Amino acid sequence: MMYNINDNNLFEHITKDDRVIWFFFRKGQEKGSLELKPNCDIINEVTEEFSGVTFYQTIIEDNPKILEYFNLLDENIWDYNYKNFNPRIISIKDGQKIYDQSGDKCYCLETLLEMIFDLYSELIPIPPSEG
Repeated sequence: MMYNINDNNLFEHITKDDRVIWFFFRKGQEKGSLELKPNCDIINEVTEEFSGVTFYQTIIEDNPKILEYFNLLDENIWDYNYKNFNPRIISIKDGQKIYDQSGDKCYCLETLLEMIFDLYSELIPIPPSEG
């Protein structure tokens, strides 16, 4: 399920959910050419396929306290040379940031799936035994 998290409901959700995959979006990003953006088919399909996974999304311009809470105010969020927002996905466990995709892996479906399986290892498919 996807929850919209803002500065007002952060603590309500962060204490309720022990494991979270969290998208940080910018206003208007849904019109861009990125593979993963608000309400896109790929994210909708992933949230349906992995219904036991909790997903959060936040619009960063409206919620600066969340960025501060997770210490996400750095050059990995904003490209100061080109004045662009760099999209970001993080994983949270027990209210603490576990993994931050920025600067390490691509902002793409493959990275999203890796993050899901890292956080929710019980979802990793077990291949049938041969023989």
